[in-house]
Amino acid sequence: MLKVRDMRNLLLSTTAAVTFAAAATAQEGGQLQAAIEGGIQMMNAQGANITYDSREVASDNSLIFNGFRMAPEDDVDLEISTDWLRFSPSADMEGGVTVTVAPMINVSVNDDEISFDIVVESENFALTSNTFMGDMEAPRMTLAADSISARNPDPDDPMIERMDIRLDDLDFSFELDTASGDSDAALSAANMLIDMKVADPDGPVLYDQRSETESVSMTFTGSNLPVGGDDEDVIAFFGEDGSFRLRVESGAGTSSMGATRDLPVAIEGEGVGGSMEASLQDGILAYSTNLGAVSYVVTPDPNVLPLPPMDASLAALDLDLRTPVRPSESLQEAKFLLNLSELTVSDSAWSLIDPAGSIPRDPATLQIDLTSMMRLLVPLGQIQDTDSPTQAVEVDSVDIKRVHMDAAGAEVDADGSLAIDNSGPIPFPNGSIDISVRGAQTLAEKLVNLGLVDEMQVGMVMGMLMAFAEQGDGPDHFTSTIEFKDGGVFANGQPIQ
Repeated sequence: MLKVRDMRNLLLSTTAAVTFAAAATAQEGGQLQAAIEGGIQMMNAQGANITYDSREVASDNSLIFNGFRMAPEDDVDLEISTDWLRFSPSADMEGGVTVTVAPMINVSVNDDEISFDIVVESENFALTSNTFMGDMEAPRMTLAADSISARNPDPDDPMIERMDIRLDDLDFSFELDTASGDSDAALSAANMLIDMKVADPDGPVLYDQRSETESVSMTFTGSNLPVGGDDEDVIAFFGEDGSFRLRVESGAGTSSMGATRDLPVAIEGEGVGGSMEASLQDGILAYSTNLGAVSYVVTPDPNVLPLPPMDASLAALDLDLRTPVRPSESLQEAKFLLNLSELTVSDSAWSLIDPAGSIPRDPATLQIDLTSMMRLLVPLGQIQDTDSPTQAVEVDSVDIKRVHMDAAGAEVDADGSLAIDNSGPIPFPNGSIDISVRGAQTLAEKLVNLGLVDEMQVGMVMGMLMAFAEQGDGPDHFTSTIEFKDGGVFANGQPIQ
């Protein structure tokens, strides 16, 4: 596989344009030419080995290199070549330079361990940036292409057996103010395809995956970002005055994974799309995911796992997490919300543990909605230095808005609220939680009959349930109110500690 120095060469090749920035600080006429040519000289001094058949200057002061090649001097034999590469003054970005390239770029890698070729193709590719001319204090970049793709041109390649990566209607923008740490970025593509199969030339398949997604987008905005990357800057960003918002959305998509050496199953899936968002605003760190319906089919390799194909589906998945990360004199809300809706698995999977179908196979659902009012007592970077959690955070209340789970014929519900007394050496809750359990006894008996759980262990659990619960409105329904009061814990009025 590629060595560390090989990765350096690949990085050098993909970021070559940015290094031209040190060559000049002006844009017009010969200054643009001097900047680009100076950048090439600097890179060649570092071993980039850039050559070209000819160069020409167009009437708009664009600099064109014909027969452009880059072959870094190192252990790995890497060469990147294209028919032409053009640097033009930008009419849309002050101090910007636009790079366009021939529709095809050839990449060739050869060393003692691996050898492969990659063809990168594009339609109407244009990259514009002010960094080519030396503006590194407020770098800006835009990239657009009707399409950009990478493929392996050799169908008989013993390592990269299949490679097809493609982005359609690609649009990307980025800007950063290094002085303030403010940044904005956006990316969108009408369609994204990744289709790869990689094998050990003398062994099994190592990677086999294909995914295609419609309407992919990403937006990012941030302020006071830790541009330097030092640990102190990162701690200050989270603990003092930083903020950001990242949102990713995607439309419908399909995916498949073939059986490999490390994963002896094939998986095919499809989904309607969803979104993910992470943010830090006003000292609250938040993360949320919202996914629509998804389904998967898993087919084990019969030579390794002699099992039938199995499928599973999920109607929706919602996750919402929020927590304060900065000290505050006022109370702040922390939140945990999870909605896993209508999870189903096929009869072929159920039959592995319950061939007679004694356990109900209805869709399963899990819902959790918890909030807490709390205050952080020390900065985020000092939490690890405290002797106990109570020195880092003070919890004022916990609200159990909803806990619901139904699966395999059993159903559990809970809700309640607790106020936390922090006046003593150990915080103690005051309040109550109402719990309802349906179908647990029936399910436990079926699990015992199937030999999946030990009868004695089930008996102990059911004994505890009956001891601290009351009969509900049915033969297999139990309810209990857990109270925290007077320094003790009670179940339906009975002390349990």
